[in-house]
Amino acid sequence: MTTQTVENMAVPNPLGRIISFLIHPRTTSHASYPAYPLFFHNTRRRSMSSSPFLPSASSTRGNSATTTTAPAVLLVESPAKAKKIQEYLGPEYRVIASYGHIRDLPAKTGSVNPEENFEMRWELADGAKSRVTDIAKAVKEAPRVYLATDPDREGEAISWHLVEELINRGALAPAETNGSRVVPQRITFTEVTKPAVEAALASPREVSIPLVEAYMARRALDYLFGFNLSPLLWRKLPGARSAGRVQSVALRFVADREAAIEAFNPQQYWTIHAQVDVPNINNGAGRREGGVVLQIENEEGRKPRKKNSKAPLPLLANLISVDGRAPPSPGFLDESIAENIRTRIERSQFSVATVTTKETSRNPPPPFTTSTLQQEANKRLGWGAARTMQYAQKLYEAGIITYMRTDGVSISPQAIENIRSAVVQLHGQTFLPEKPRFYANKSKNAQEAHEAIRPTTFSRPPNTLVPQGVEAPAVQLYSLIWSRSLASQMASVRIQNVGADFINEDKSLKLRSTASHTLFPGYLAAYGFSARGGSGGGGRAAAAFEDEYNGDSTTNNEVTSSIKAGDSSSPYSSSSTQFLSGEPAAIALTQLIENFPVSVHDPEAAGHETRPPGRFTEGTLVKALEEAGVGRPSTYAPTLKLLQARRYVRKEGRALHPEPLGRILSSFLCLYFPTYVDPAFTSRMEEELDQVSAGNEGWKELLSEFWGPFHARVGELASLTGTEVIDALNDELEILLFGKKVGDNLLQSGEGDEISSFNRSSSSSQVMSPPGKACPSCGEPLSLKLSHRGGPFIGCTAYPECKYTRQAGVDIFGDALDNSLSDSCSMTDAEKGGRGSSSSGHSHSDAIDGEDNVATLNSVELAEQYGLRGPARFIGKDSHGKPIFLRQGPYGPYAQLGTDTDHEMRRAPLPKAYSLRTVKLDYALSLLALPRTLGNHPETDEPVVVRNGKFGPYVSHKRSMRSISKELDPISITLEEALELLKVAEVMAEKKEARKKAQAEAQNKGGSMEMSGKRGRKEGSGAKSRTSSTAKKEKKKKEMTMMASASKAKKSESRVEDETENTGSPVVLRARSAFQFFLQEEMPNYIGMPGASRMKALGEAWHALDDVARVPFTQKAEIDKQRVAMEKEGLVSPGSGEWQKLSATGRQELLHELRNRNDIVGLAQGISPKLKRPPTPYSLFMRDMGDKMRQVQRQQQSGSSSVEKRGTFMENVATLWRELPGAEKQKYVEIAEKGQKEYMRTRANMLQGAQEL
Repeated sequence: MTTQTVENMAVPNPLGRIISFLIHPRTTSHASYPAYPLFFHNTRRRSMSSSPFLPSASSTRGNSATTTTAPAVLLVESPAKAKKIQEYLGPEYRVIASYGHIRDLPAKTGSVNPEENFEMRWELADGAKSRVTDIAKAVKEAPRVYLATDPDREGEAISWHLVEELINRGALAPAETNGSRVVPQRITFTEVTKPAVEAALASPREVSIPLVEAYMARRALDYLFGFNLSPLLWRKLPGARSAGRVQSVALRFVADREAAIEAFNPQQYWTIHAQVDVPNINNGAGRREGGVVLQIENEEGRKPRKKNSKAPLPLLANLISVDGRAPPSPGFLDESIAENIRTRIERSQFSVATVTTKETSRNPPPPFTTSTLQQEANKRLGWGAARTMQYAQKLYEAGIITYMRTDGVSISPQAIENIRSAVVQLHGQTFLPEKPRFYANKSKNAQEAHEAIRPTTFSRPPNTLVPQGVEAPAVQLYSLIWSRSLASQMASVRIQNVGADFINEDKSLKLRSTASHTLFPGYLAAYGFSARGGSGGGGRAAAAFEDEYNGDSTTNNEVTSSIKAGDSSSPYSSSSTQFLSGEPAAIALTQLIENFPVSVHDPEAAGHETRPPGRFTEGTLVKALEEAGVGRPSTYAPTLKLLQARRYVRKEGRALHPEPLGRILSSFLCLYFPTYVDPAFTSRMEEELDQVSAGNEGWKELLSEFWGPFHARVGELASLTGTEVIDALNDELEILLFGKKVGDNLLQSGEGDEISSFNRSSSSSQVMSPPGKACPSCGEPLSLKLSHRGGPFIGCTAYPECKYTRQAGVDIFGDALDNSLSDSCSMTDAEKGGRGSSSSGHSHSDAIDGEDNVATLNSVELAEQYGLRGPARFIGKDSHGKPIFLRQGPYGPYAQLGTDTDHEMRRAPLPKAYSLRTVKLDYALSLLALPRTLGNHPETDEPVVVRNGKFGPYVSHKRSMRSISKELDPISITLEEALELLKVAEVMAEKKEARKKAQAEAQNKGGSMEMSGKRGRKEGSGAKSRTSSTAKKEKKKKEMTMMASASKAKKSESRVEDETENTGSPVVLRARSAFQFFLQEEMPNYIGMPGASRMKALGEAWHALDDVARVPFTQKAEIDKQRVAMEKEGLVSPGSGEWQKLSATGRQELLHELRNRNDIVGLAQGISPKLKRPPTPYSLFMRDMGDKMRQVQRQQQSGSSSVEKRGTFMENVATLWRELPGAEKQKYVEIAEKGQKEYMRTRANMLQGAQEL
């Protein structure tokens, strides 16, 4: 039957379509018109003449008069969701899980064919065949079939795939069968509750083809982008695995932020503040009058000050005016100017100028969307986006919350009424606004197809979930959703802001003190906050909440850098300077009157330093992507997960750091594909996909618009040489690769005139070239080098004469090139999980040499003087005159005593808290002095020793060992601290021994029970024992089945529930062996045999073959091995079969190209199969000693076996080598070095022409 392309999809001839439409007119909205199957390439081709989704007059199989008792089938994605819905619907329905997508685009060339009008070839997903078979069997017997997949683009696509595959298998008949056909019906619901499911069943619809087309357009875009760009990356940027349409933009966000941090130049500035004492107007009544607290109490109800309750109240006041002008923002750049103004304040008398009071209100934030839930969970719980969505999925499938992939902030009218009723019940009528609140989404490209995320019922507070068996992390997430949903329909917070200005006698100086307090908590009550600060930390929770959503809530009496301020929930801080803050400070300010003299003292010019922008966290990155219109709610979590899995980005604490490979990949894409990593372009593509979803744009037109320019650009870059790429990246990533330029930039400000007038003495230093661009070994330029396996690194351009290399992103000492710009700019020590201050007497700063804080290295002179290989830092000599160096090794930094040729040379690894830049001589000597005895154990009188091991410093006592924690210094650790560590080690050892003993007893007990069972059968209880044994086996089998299903469900859900971007990295199949080809050919001859016997017989048949008979199979294996090498190198497309189709001449040409590339790649990786590696000094020594040692061995151990002779010989040679004098050993070293140079010279000759590749 011929088909024609209508509305961007293959459909039957027009006459058949018109007749079908006249019989079954549309009854749904424009987004759900009759769904004609899209006839792309399937594993089984078929032709159809009309839509499988058109409604049918009969809901039974066969004759309309025939009835059936089989249950209706309802198909969902996950087994957890299926189980819950099955409980609601009972035996009249059979709910079956598909485990997500059953079909996907195979990871090989040709899955999307632009030459054939973007034909798409679908294949069953791994493991889906058996599931589809079970579904098809159930559907064949069912009177009705419902498709209840998720209510989004992915869910619609899963339903479409199911129908397509079920028709292929004959489980569903095409529409032309008329009355005998069961019509699959699509139902959707946004919460897994019984009323929602029943309402959906009462109003089914058809599969929305526009949503399916939008899904296919997205999959095709991701495939075309990734599968065409990835091979180019493999050739031009070894080590980069893939690029993606959304993934690459997210990576650019992280990389650009890191570049901004690197380019940032910190600038010192000074702000001025002073302490103002105001009268304590307190009559001790301990009550409120007119909203004013007359007696200040802390949260425990006690007076904070017992002595002199009438003492003045200290407030913090900041300088706001000098000689009629505001201070520069953010502060004075010249300390002398700031100090001069501080002196003027100290010598002046101040009085109250004005007191202002202003009341403000803050409205609650809207309910959660997917992105805001991920952001909140990241801030409050420290969770990543993937973990947040994992537990949100569980809550949704359990019917506890609504659908969790949404960008809408609206709530249904019925849900709003339920929330308002809950507010009155929990908090009272005063916390309920007069009218319901309605929200509109402000994020770009928001579809708002679903409700916001909320609880399905408000009769289920978070504390009721724990008794129901809900796991603790899910309860934590539910608490956030519950509070946010409840707060969205509560009254606004009312806050009173109070400010007082103080001026000196001539009105040339003006200070201001501000404070605020909550008049009415409003929606903050949903977070446990009350007007008096609440209980159980409610006040702190409210403060944290306000800090996030209302950045102006803090005052200069609460949070000020370099000022001793306490907890804003307490009237007085706990520091030595107890500034009043919060409500007490606001009340004290309201009591002031104009012209009243006040005491201003202790002025301070506080120094600060500007900080670079903070690194992204997962939450802030999701927010940035959403604001830019990049991605969709279902793509955020998998995109972040993929960036980390590809090792483009890593997490340290909560901060996202781009790896060097990620920075290089992002720069490459920005240089050569700027359009396609532009957030505006990706956002526009999302908008067009939305238009496809709405049925306003054809999906193939969208693909054509993208494919033409992109394909042309990929073709243009095919001739790009590796040298050109490296040169461009060297310039683009100069700071990352070679270090930051030395020099200061003046702080920029919008108030430039005021800055210039206050900071006339400011100047910038001369900008110098990056310090790390010259090779520290030979002085030649350094350059970026790329490796397939080892990742990017820095190497000398004088290679192979100079072999200097280092990791990208670190300096010659192994430190970060921009060490001053660490995560302290955006994260606390607790967030980083980092090391705290040392609790011992020897702090980290004690190890820092102030005169050598900035490393200066003359490694060339050091190499010449001491014969060192590689960079080193000379820090002094020990008492015997031996030099001590700090060096960077493959396993981290270490201190070295003596030269490389010194047979008494010693090394000691540095603790992780220390840097090669900062360790000084005394500390290095202490490390080299380890092991060190701290004293004897009080219980055993055996020594407790500090040692340095492979995994860092540790303490040992007899056979007990324990690593020294990060908080302790191995040099200054005391015996008491070591005993505490050993105590922990002993407890852990005891627990481990107890576990082993319990396991052994359980095994013995199980064995004795089994024997007892056998004896029991002999004694006449055989029937009972057999019944018990059978029951146990059945129970065990059932448990194993459930475990397998759960595991399968978990894997499937994690694979398909999110709209994961297919980055298009083709899969290269492993080469098959000659024996595998033999099995492929001979297996049909052994089909009738059992599995184990068949494999045994095949193995015997293979071993019986002689070399001649094996030739055909070995040839096939060799061809397949070549195929894998070609696919890995990108010379042929993976899975395309191109290699097998090539002629012998074509294969030889590609093999020649591959050999040339392997020579070059092998040299970059230190691998060369053509050249025999030169011998080492030890190998040369062993060769010289061989004949003599073997003769001695034959005389001494004539009766020993050959194995013993070999072992003894090697031991003796090793002993002689260790005892060999340094001068004799140096001879072998020199001979080996000559051989190595000759080896490298030969390899260098093989590199001719490599730059052109």
